[in-house]
Amino acid sequence: MKKVSMKKALKLAKFSGELKGLDAAIAKATSYKHKLPKEKHIRTIFHSLSPSKPRSEVIYCIEGLTKRFSHSNNWSVAMKSLLVLHRAIRELDSSIFEELLHYRNAKGYIIDFSFFHGKSAPSDFSIWIRHYALYLEERIQCFNVINYDAATNSSVAGESVKLYVAITVGVVELLDKFFEMYHNDARSSLRIYKKSVTQAEWLSEFFETCKRLEFGRGRKFINIKMPPASFISTMEEYIKEAPSSLMLEHNNMV
Repeated sequence: MKKVSMKKALKLAKFSGELKGLDAAIAKATSYKHKLPKEKHIRTIFHSLSPSKPRSEVIYCIEGLTKRFSHSNNWSVAMKSLLVLHRAIRELDSSIFEELLHYRNAKGYIIDFSFFHGKSAPSDFSIWIRHYALYLEERIQCFNVINYDAATNSSVAGESVKLYVAITVGVVELLDKFFEMYHNDARSSLRIYKKSVTQAEWLSEFFETCKRLEFGRGRKFINIKMPPASFISTMEEYIKEAPSSLMLEHNNMV
């Protein structure tokens, strides 16, 4: 998708008469009616958010959705605007996150609360809508930090712990036999061990990132202890002296 400035993209889109259908879809999907948006309007919006579309159209669509929220005091319009945005980041590919982040960098925000007071809704509705908006902002920010959708992958941390434990058990069993291995097997085992150490380092950094983000607060993460560097040196020293299988076969023949 060709990169163009936000201002230029919006000008290009506004002068295009082809987006009247999109304007209508956004208006109807975020109407005052207390009903869920019709799927045909959602699909029209998603079609315009596709990475295959001109960037001017994608930005125009995002601008239209965010304006529906920020320029309305009606709780139904605000909630539906958030709902459409939520579905977009759930159902479309990661390019939608990238475009939303680009939009935020240009505008300074994605969802503007300046005009939303929720006067048409009970106070608890207004509070809920604000929390919903903040949740979406946080989700987009998480993507900016860790480069994937944390909410969609909210079980990643838990599954990573299970995977780490399984790998660790396998590595321990491997190391238990390491100093009895032939040269080639020992070299292969050392490569596996080094890879497991690198993965453990990455996982430790990942857990630290999770702790700093909203979805990771209050969760318990496994404390990964890294092995001493001297252990790898010991393994490398053994490999230098480890017998090869061919040498053993020769000795047996003699």
